[in-house]
Amino acid sequence: MMPGPRAAFMTSLLQSRAAKNVTADAVARIPAGADGSELRENLRGTDIGRRLGESTFQGRQERDGFLWEYLDAQFSLLEESPFVPSGAVEFGRVYVRKFDLVNIKSRLRGIAAGQASPMIPVGILRRRGLLDDFAEADSVEDMGEILRLAGLSEFAAELPAAEGAPGMPETTPLDAAFHHVLAATARGLAGGTVLAHSCGVMLDYANLSLLLRAVAGEWGAAAEKQFIPPGYLLSEQDFKEALSAGAKDVAKRIEYPAYRSLAEEAAAGPPAAVDEVVARHRFEHLRGLLAAQVAPPCVAAWFLVSKEAEVRNIRLLLKAAEDGLSFETARRCLVL
Repeated sequence: MMPGPRAAFMTSLLQSRAAKNVTADAVARIPAGADGSELRENLRGTDIGRRLGESTFQGRQERDGFLWEYLDAQFSLLEESPFVPSGAVEFGRVYVRKFDLVNIKSRLRGIAAGQASPMIPVGILRRRGLLDDFAEADSVEDMGEILRLAGLSEFAAELPAAEGAPGMPETTPLDAAFHHVLAATARGLAGGTVLAHSCGVMLDYANLSLLLRAVAGEWGAAAEKQFIPPGYLLSEQDFKEALSAGAKDVAKRIEYPAYRSLAEEAAAGPPAAVDEVVARHRFEHLRGLLAAQVAPPCVAAWFLVSKEAEVRNIRLLLKAAEDGLSFETARRCLVL
């Protein structure tokens, strides 16, 4: 079936935006010893580079605020254009909940420690004008009430279980809720087979990140509880067997070639680089699945993934400039 006029318009719109993304060629032109002004100059032909040139932020907090505002504006594009098909809008609304998930975890930690919680100004809570109230919630019950008001009942239902989860970096019931809703949404949309497979891959990379960090950090047997069910190509049994193998042999316990290659690269590098290796492999895998698709939800999914990666890259480059580090070091961490 040929795409309708709305789908064709949306594809052209998002492709035109993507054409102005920061590319590997643009990054390669940045001198190794460049400062912040030289970075802006070399990126001025890109959309975010143009906005950087017009920005006046000072310090890391304002810098991150600028980047989150930019990302939220890109994500909001799907909802604000009257020509975007409903399936693309629906997937976008679910995908941005990953940022609500980060904020929920942050507030759970804050309540446990009796401290304020930093909030990312992206997601459904922000769009519904409830993020400030959520940041001030002083109990799990209050968090659940606000989440239900925002239409995030899948997270509210898992708060009691998440509150009692082991003290690891993730709160598995919440992660499972997000990935379940994402995959269920994908299956009901045009291009659902490819999109649902891509969502399963996203779940696998979340579990791979947990696995590799657990092995590198020697979390022990308690890390088994951090597996996000139901998994996809990486099963819970695969996860447990690889976890028991240790850092040097973890790759041997992973059957799927792409994931085994990731584990081998991560094992060969320093533990601190695990997240960077996972991010790069995840991006390359999803690009192979989504970039050439024409179904509107798939086009939207790739746009969301690529803009998220772009903001991550710019943050790393800006941080390198602020800290006086070589851009060569930063380049190795980029996802392009």
